[in-house]
Amino acid sequence: MGKESQPEKGEITVSELFPNISRKELKFVARDIEKENRNYGDNFVEMKAEVRSNGSTTLISAFRNRHYLVQVYRQDCWIRISVNRTGLNPENRRWFDGISWDALMKIKKAVGYGDRDAIEIYPSDQKVINVANIRHLFILPKDHNMDCIWGWEKA
Repeated sequence: MGKESQPEKGEITVSELFPNISRKELKFVARDIEKENRNYGDNFVEMKAEVRSNGSTTLISAFRNRHYLVQVYRQDCWIRISVNRTGLNPENRRWFDGISWDALMKIKKAVGYGDRDAIEIYPSDQKVINVANIRHLFILPKDHNMDCIWGWEKA
């Protein structure tokens, strides 16, 4: 896994999530997570997810493999795919980062949205909520027309 950066201003670290855990205990947690990861392969397995709603956002499914946890939400008129790595770095007390564009494309396809366009949004500074290394893909409605944005085709 790649070298991890230090937490940015406003980011919640693992230390803040688990304030009473020592570095030694955190290493045990990281090892347990890695052991759990070995129970999975490279293919995604749909997890038993309790459908739950929080206002306009509803968790509709969840998937897991040895590298990623994927949660799929219905949010107003959007479907949102939230992706995070499944490893913890005890040295800098942060969840591992580094999800490539290629990995996001494979994940989108693996969880059933390969035939749909998606966007990733980088919000204005005042709207940033950075609680973990999670990437969010917003699946566009099937009937959208964004040809003016895509503007390219395969050669």
